[in-house]
Amino acid sequence: MGKMKLFLNIINAIDNPDQQGSMAQFETILNTVNQVATKRGIESDQMQEILTVLGRFLRPILQHQQRMIGEQPLENLIAQMTDAETTAATINLLISPQLYQQIVQGISQKTGISSNRLQGILPTILTAMMGLLYMGASKSGVSCSNSVLNAFIDRDAELVLGEVLQSTESFLNFS
Repeated sequence: MGKMKLFLNIINAIDNPDQQGSMAQFETILNTVNQVATKRGIESDQMQEILTVLGRFLRPILQHQQRMIGEQPLENLIAQMTDAETTAATINLLISPQLYQQIVQGISQKTGISSNRLQGILPTILTAMMGLLYMGASKSGVSCSNSVLNAFIDRDAELVLGEVLQSTESFLNFS
């Protein structure tokens, strides 16, 4: 159910002119993820696994941040992290270096991809995922809560981020 909710909110954000999401933006996110995979010799099913494990780590982090700093500050933080030039310093605003290492280790154990290889690609993948979550944000002058982010951090949702991304891509290719 959670997968469906996130998927629908991404599609709606692309369709809704009051939200940040657009086809071009979604294609950029997909291209970023695919380019990283191709460049590093990572199979698409491995990339799905990376995204899914990353999603499982990200969700509690974002839930916690939303409780601690509130919705709008979290949104601003995510906006900062959607920049292609995302640096370690920017990532550390959201994820402590220790936690970042845990994420790398966790993904490495799940996928069998070495920590070193993951260190090289994770900032890019994180940037892309933040871009995905930011698609639900309202455009300036329009006040509404970020439906994509809310669907992502919804506690009751079982989340398979890799599948959500793939479903959205398939849907948009056929519509």
